[in-house]
Amino acid sequence: MKLLKDCDLTEFNTFKVAVETPLFIVIENLKEIEELDPHLLEESVVLGGGSNVLFVSSLKRPVLHITTKEIEIKEVRGSKILVEASAGVKWDDLVKTTLKHHVFGLENLSGIPGTVGGAVVQNIGAYGVEIKDYVESVMVFDKKDRSFKEFKKAKCQFSYRDSIFKRSSRFIIVKVVLALRNRFVPILTHSEVKKLLATRDRLNAKLVRETILSLRKRKLPDVKRFPNAGSFFKNPVVNKEILERLLKEFKEVPYYETEGGFKIPAGWLIEKAGLKGKRYKNAMISSQHALVIVNLNDKTGEDILELALYIKNRIKDLFGISLVPEVKIITDSSSAKDILTSLLAT
Repeated sequence: MKLLKDCDLTEFNTFKVAVETPLFIVIENLKEIEELDPHLLEESVVLGGGSNVLFVSSLKRPVLHITTKEIEIKEVRGSKILVEASAGVKWDDLVKTTLKHHVFGLENLSGIPGTVGGAVVQNIGAYGVEIKDYVESVMVFDKKDRSFKEFKKAKCQFSYRDSIFKRSSRFIIVKVVLALRNRFVPILTHSEVKKLLATRDRLNAKLVRETILSLRKRKLPDVKRFPNAGSFFKNPVVNKEILERLLKEFKEVPYYETEGGFKIPAGWLIEKAGLKGKRYKNAMISSQHALVIVNLNDKTGEDILELALYIKNRIKDLFGISLVPEVKIITDSSSAKDILTSLLAT
């Protein structure tokens, strides 16, 4: 275990916001979580790869960072292969490792930043696949009971970019078991992937991965040049009445049917509102992808937060749709909390 006082978190979040934590706790093995002072554990913010988080203004709480990086092929059950990965493993390292061992299922999720633990919290998804499709179980540390517990998939309460772990700070993810396959089955439900790969005579997982990585590179701004956290908002799901109203005014609105209604790309709404490329102080809506907010030189995260609220209000005024942040926003500033409350309001 490492304890770092007054630690600058710039290098631990992809927005590159220069917020400090009074105590940065690095967990190098699971035993150290049990040994940690209960008060520190209860107060701490758990941080994975920092690729889906926005820190704003000030942080008075400790930050807990798990660095365990084990990957193990646990068991083969017919065509199903169970793979266990520690929470601190980089997500794309897990994808590469599974493919190296001819274990399939994660190729459509190639190139997503962050860690395995964060991937489960967020229920990451891309190009027709979500991590919930493969989760067998999740091992957590329960802060309240101070014990390790296993959550089967149903108990994780997965939904679109959501899980019980995102809604509650009680549980710290330490390991994940995924049920993957011993043979490659291409998933071409996403229109762009289907268009690029449907005519290929011989599909394989490597080709799918390379295609996904190429798509992500082309569509998303380079995080090293333009610090960001990927998609800032979730794609809204609307009912039939709202969709029909939108179609009367905007015949070209893209949508597809999903569980609970019709999903509309948030990026299309933002671009249709004329906001793509808009700059606000030291933050900007990417000119490459309207769903991405980039940090130009915002050291506190306040400009990013205010721009996000402006986007939300503009989309609500124009389309009558409330956007919900996909990025987790963490702050101990009272003024930032007031903005956050408005941003989270439906």
